[in-house]
Amino acid sequence: MKVIIIIFMLFYFNSASGQLDFNDSLLINLNQKVSKGTATSDDFASRAYILTTKNEFKKALKDINKAIDLIEQSPNDTFHIFKAELFETLGKKNKVLGEAQKALSINYNTHNLLAAIELAYDINAFDECIQYANEYLIFDQKNPKVFYYKGASFLAKGMLESAVHSALIQAIKLKGHAENPEKLEAYSLYQLGLYHYKKKNWDSSLTCFLDIYNNHDSLIEVMNLHYGLGECYFLINEYSKAIFYLSKYNSQEDWYNVQYLLGRSYEYLELYQNASDYYSIIIKDHDKNNIPYATLHRGICQFYLGNFENSIKDLRKAKRKWYEDEPILYFYLSQSYFDSNQHEKACNNLREGLLSENENNSETKEMLLELMEKYGCPSKSE
Repeated sequence: MKVIIIIFMLFYFNSASGQLDFNDSLLINLNQKVSKGTATSDDFASRAYILTTKNEFKKALKDINKAIDLIEQSPNDTFHIFKAELFETLGKKNKVLGEAQKALSINYNTHNLLAAIELAYDINAFDECIQYANEYLIFDQKNPKVFYYKGASFLAKGMLESAVHSALIQAIKLKGHAENPEKLEAYSLYQLGLYHYKKKNWDSSLTCFLDIYNNHDSLIEVMNLHYGLGECYFLINEYSKAIFYLSKYNSQEDWYNVQYLLGRSYEYLELYQNASDYYSIIIKDHDKNNIPYATLHRGICQFYLGNFENSIKDLRKAKRKWYEDEPILYFYLSQSYFDSNQHEKACNNLREGLLSENENNSETKEMLLELMEKYGCPSKSE
């Protein structure tokens, strides 16, 4: 949790010597004040802060509420920012911006606006984040974090206009004003990479991701760059590079998408056994999102490997459950039947493929006609 209120410094003594750390000593003192009824607003706020370091957030919330109540006539904006952060930590997103707004009503300044920007972004309140960013920029146009959050919020809302690109580029230009310029630049480049990805500018996306990959080792796993790079290389048909990066991916997020992309990359490289192995992982684990494609393409790979019975098994299942109107399925299924000496079933599937309703595969249908002629399949009327 980002703690904006700085109530006190944390000091630690050597725990091996048996001495209490400063937090614990101060907590004992504060508890005594509360028990005696002499605790001030700052005391409750201090205890609340100590409790957050011990992950006791509900107790911390009670204390900061008490701190706020004690100074109702002279409210403190930092207490409300602290309370907003506690709400965020406790998952009470609907209450976060209310507290941030209270802080702004007490003291409308760039410090509180920046806190509101960060809180709004963290709880996915992107419209409010953009609004606070625009308000901030009236006073100060040199804070790169504000441009970063503005651009990232535009992107999160699905906007792909030039305003997204301009805000993120401005964040990078102003990185020298950031507390951590390298981190600010890296995160801005990542958002730019996503921007280009969503606009299907794969090469530009790669440029951004590779810049981070080559200069910020600590962010490779955080940003899932192996997946991002692998997918972009797949989309520009550089399958060997796609395999290189996707093979390094070790997160459970998008795990089956990775298996599918690896399978497709190997399939395009005509390494059909490798491809089939990856498709088998998806099928074995019953991944509902990728199993249709995996079943279809494993059947195709099995055809090229000469395992016609396995090919027929997969392709028939794909036909029955998902791809009744896909001509390419009939192309491979009919050939597997031919190579298994099942001439009648092969011809029947060629005719079915020609009658499929998918009009986007006229080239494949021409291939089906060629197969019918090659194997001497009679037309339906015959």
